[in-house]
Amino acid sequence: MLVTRGQSTAADHECLEDFSRCRTLLPDADWLPALELRFWKEPAEPLPLELVNVIAAAVMRQRVNDGVPNPIFESVLAKLTHIPAQFRRLSKTKRR
Repeated sequence: MLVTRGQSTAADHECLEDFSRCRTLLPDADWLPALELRFWKEPAEPLPLELVNVIAAAVMRQRVNDGVPNPIFESVLAKLTHIPAQFRRLSKTKRR
């Protein structure tokens, strides 16, 4: 399940349509059809959702203003670029 901050009804509907289009663009992703997109409508967001919004904003600022100091981006850069061991492909050794 993906949870994101809710916007207006029209914006939420547009996000759902875009999400549906992604499913057709990635037919080999077996996990994608089971994934749900939900919108958080409560005024107070849970801490993980707020943290993800702060990180996403920092990444966007870094992309727009490359070279400007961005301490939030710098602090999460290692986590954004680190691929957990369970997601790494094991290299197959060649038989001789």
